[in-house]
Order: sequence, then C-alpha cells, then structure tokens
Amino acid sequence: MSREHLAAAVDAHVAGVVDELTTPHLRDEQRLQQAARGGFGGLAGSGAAAGGETDSLWPQLAARLPRLAELVASVAAAEAEAAATLLARAERDHQALGARFDDGRDPGPLTAIALGLSDPHNGRQSVAVLTFASGLRVICKPRSVAMEAGLATTAAWLRARTDLDLPPLPAVLERDGYGWCELIEPRACADAAEVTLHYRRLGALAGLLGALGATDCHAENFVARGSQPLLVDAETLLHPRMLASPGFTLR
Repeated sequence: MSREHLAAAVDAHVAGVVDELTTPHLRDEQRLQQAARGGFGGLAGSGAAAGGETDSLWPQLAARLPRLAELVASVAAAEAEAAATLLARAERDHQALGARFDDGRDPGPLTAIALGLSDPHNGRQSVAVLTFASGLRVICKPRSVAMEAGLATTAAWLRARTDLDLPPLPAVLERDGYGWCELIEPRACADAAEVTLHYRRLGALAGLLGALGATDCHAENFVARGSQPLLVDAETLLHPRMLASPGFTLR
C-alpha cells in the first residue's frame, strides 16, 4: 500500500467522521430555514445535501453555532494524529507481528487498513484492522490487551490440568498502552457434531467467566468459528466486586 493510498484512506476516514459530525447540524439548519419560510422537510436520506445547497447552509449554521467549525477542525486533527500513531506502531512492530501471528514470516507491506471500528478514546484513537501482503490480518486496540493475555493464559493453564474443554482465546501481542490481537473470522459449524462441541465449549468458557466474576460478555463480544466460541473483547472482564467483597473468591 503506497503512501498515497494510505493518505487517501486516512483522508476518507477523516472526511467520514467530519460528515457524521456536521450532517445532523446541516439537517437541522435546513429545517429551521424551511420552517421560517413556512415549509417542512429535511435533507434527503441520512446524508447532507450536496453541492451548493450544503454551501448555502454554512453561513447561517456558523452564526448559530460559532464554535462548531473549531470543534470539527479539532476532531479532524485528532483523527489524523490517531491514524499517524497507528501507522507508526504498525511500522515499529512489523517483525513482531509476523513472529506472533504469522509463524515467523515477514508480513510484507501493508495492503489495506480499516479505521474507526470502535468508539474513539484517548485522543480519538479507535480499533483498526490492518491487512498485510502475506495475508495476515490483525486488530490494533488502542488500550492494554493484558486482560486478554491473562485470560488466554488462564484458559491454557486449566486445559492442561483439567478435563475442561475450554476453547482457545485469540492470540495477542502486548505493547505499552496498546496491543495487537488475532483477527477471528466467523465460520459456520460444518455438522451437528461441531454444533455440540461449540455449545459444550461455550458452557465451559461461561463457567470460567462466571468464576472470574466477568462482565460485558455479551453476544457482540463473541465470534463463532465453527466448534470454537471465541471471546474477542475482555476489556472489562473482571468485576469490581472482587475487591469490594472480601468474602468473594475464585473458588
């Protein structure tokens, strides 16, 4: 992926964020103007009006919301900075990504990037998916992935010492303040035997999560990969009751 294509991808993402911020205000401004003229309606569809119609709304909108342009500019700058930070991390961790997720192979150059896949945090940073020439696809999370790593280690420890048929947890690569995670692609069960295995393993994982007092383990945080139910987000895994309730133990 050339620098020009990367820049275009970042620009398209920032433009989408700006459009998401401004379209509701442009729609409201159009409705206010129509109401003032005794009419009704709004911008067609969910997007902003095109061309000159949008341009004609900005002067009135700027007068009604004088800080809007400043806010939009600051968000756009933060989004661009967050994207630059992500790309710098990918370049710095390039070899480590191949070692951890691609059997030690060189991932090759970056070929695609998907930005803004979560709510923004910490300076408009958000989850992103990066694809490399080798076919490797990884997720970058702009937060610590220590909880995911700890849960994976715990599950592996239990599998080795008990008869619990726990599914594997996605592989992670910890970094300071952020981390990389294996991208899990969903896959339907091939037959009834896989369905049975899936739910047995989901039950075992639910038992472990219950023992840990886990939270936020809703359906959107699981990906079904055949007979493996995989928890892909453990950001808020442990409940504060573990500290607040002296009588609560993992046993």
